[in-house]
Amino acid sequence: MTQPMLVFAHIPKTAGTTLTGVIEREYGVAACVHVKNWHDHRDESLEAIRGAAANPFTRAVLGHLPFAARPAFPPTTRWLTVLRDPVERALSDYFYGKRVGAVPLAEYLARTNNLQTRMLSGIDPTESAPAEELLEGAKRNLRDPTTTVALAERFDESLALCTLRFGWRGVLYRSVRVNDQRPTLEQIGELDETAILRENEVDLELYRYAELLFAAAVAESGAAIAFELRALELAEERYGARRSPSTGKEGYVGQLPLLDDPDGRALGSDASALEARVEQIGLASALGSERIRTSRIAQELATANLRVERVEGERDGLLGKNAALLENKARLKERIARINHRRNRDVANTEPPDSGPTIPEAARPT
Repeated sequence: MTQPMLVFAHIPKTAGTTLTGVIEREYGVAACVHVKNWHDHRDESLEAIRGAAANPFTRAVLGHLPFAARPAFPPTTRWLTVLRDPVERALSDYFYGKRVGAVPLAEYLARTNNLQTRMLSGIDPTESAPAEELLEGAKRNLRDPTTTVALAERFDESLALCTLRFGWRGVLYRSVRVNDQRPTLEQIGELDETAILRENEVDLELYRYAELLFAAAVAESGAAIAFELRALELAEERYGARRSPSTGKEGYVGQLPLLDDPDGRALGSDASALEARVEQIGLASALGSERIRTSRIAQELATANLRVERVEGERDGLLGKNAALLENKARLKERIARINHRRNRDVANTEPPDSGPTIPEAARPT
């Protein structure tokens, strides 16, 4: 049975690029449609969405899409989004792309305040709306049964939750676009932190609400999510993938005391099932990486073919120009030959007739 299409609404600087890589490995690059930034390319995004929805081979649509795009998708579409602590997200976004110095922090915050709420509210982010309306719309969308809420700070658990909900095989991942050089929250100073909090008060309330939804989803998954986390941990150790550990808070499912689980209640008593799952994750990761590699080779081959076609087109154009030049040269030679022929004929017609030898005047008879 074909599963409904998945839309990953990627909020900037929420571990979305890492999750995008996971989704591509799960479904294959060819089955994933990337949509341009809605804010700058709304019409192009809508056109891409319609094309993706009409294509039966589309498994996932990925991009900086707001929930305002929801009406463009089939009603059975599943949605996934990742939220991040608003202060950490704002800092990461500000220091990404070297905005520091070029754009003052206050100006940046005024432009991007409460970005998570605006993207999730269901109201087009380019339009203005009261904060209360944005917040209520975002909460409504997050608790919708077709929406899966993930948290950047609890990425491993989020990945395990997605694996259970979407039937993923489970793949190991590498964190990308991590800026280890940016200042930490403790380093930016109290004034800057206060400014970020002031400009993102609504986002902070939404994030706390998302934490509650996520905790409820994890609790509902029970032993299954603990089993997935343990399998991911063992697969990481066995296959040597460089994965970033979950940064869950104390008491959350996924912390080492729960993962150790000496009595086996959370992890399950069947060790063979865990071993089989670890092997499955290893194979799925290898297959996913091979899919990405094959897709990249196919893209490079397609690009090379386009270059060959362009070069051949340029060559054909040059050959055509050369043939035209040769044709012009032949016509010119023919014209020159005709001109020379006429000139020689005219010269022959104007020469005086031959009157015999000339006799000197002194020798003439008188």
